[in-house]
Amino acid sequence: MAIKIYTLLMLASTLIGYGQNVTLLKNFNPKVKELKHSLNESRDSLNLICESKIVKVEIYNEDYEETFAIEDFHSLIPLEDLPEGKFVVDVQLVDKIVEMHIIKHKNLEEDTDSALNKDDIIEGNGMMLDEEFKVIKNSPKISVEFLLTGSKRKNPVKKKQKFYWIVLEVCNGSNSYKSMKLVSENVAEKMISKNKLDAKTDFGKRNKLTVWEVYNSSEFMKNQVADPNYINSTSSDFFNVAPYYTSTKNLIALQ
Repeated sequence: MAIKIYTLLMLASTLIGYGQNVTLLKNFNPKVKELKHSLNESRDSLNLICESKIVKVEIYNEDYEETFAIEDFHSLIPLEDLPEGKFVVDVQLVDKIVEMHIIKHKNLEEDTDSALNKDDIIEGNGMMLDEEFKVIKNSPKISVEFLLTGSKRKNPVKKKQKFYWIVLEVCNGSNSYKSMKLVSENVAEKMISKNKLDAKTDFGKRNKLTVWEVYNSSEFMKNQVADPNYINSTSSDFFNVAPYYTSTKNLIALQ
């Protein structure tokens, strides 16, 4: 049986769960509503309840990886020993994989919960946070690098980190979806490599991946959130309008 992966849509995800030093970015994809996920009452574990059996849970980033074998309908995943950083959480069900994100902070202000009220949270729209994890309602004053890397830029900067805007379209009949997000150079290259491998299969060659290099991440995101069609601009000072990679050109090269 094919396993379907349901990822977060960056411009359609909502930040809602806070622990004393943990942030949970939930997956609101309607196709995975059977999986209830939240921080537990003591806020040191991830609480998972599902109508179907949970097979396993994987928590990982570039420097860390941990797998929990579950085989049950309910599980409490401990987060106390999780190091600081940003992590992808893959919850594998019988027929799909549900993706969510967790951020482990060093310290988080006690009033963090009050920083996000119902007026701040608007499902269907993206949001950006400042260094104190308060919602940025105006133009961001810090770079998006902080949001993606979890650390402030050090001076002098030896190497400027590159960022890319990714648009991935997975064509799989009724389970098709479109994902858009800003990623680091390392993640972009991994996605390109995977797309090239998929292009050699009958199933994966229908998937479309387009990657643009972003020059100014803060200004780019401000424009992209305001206008989803901004990425189709014919000129810009904030990103290279000529795609860095397209699956269409890759398919032509394979023929």
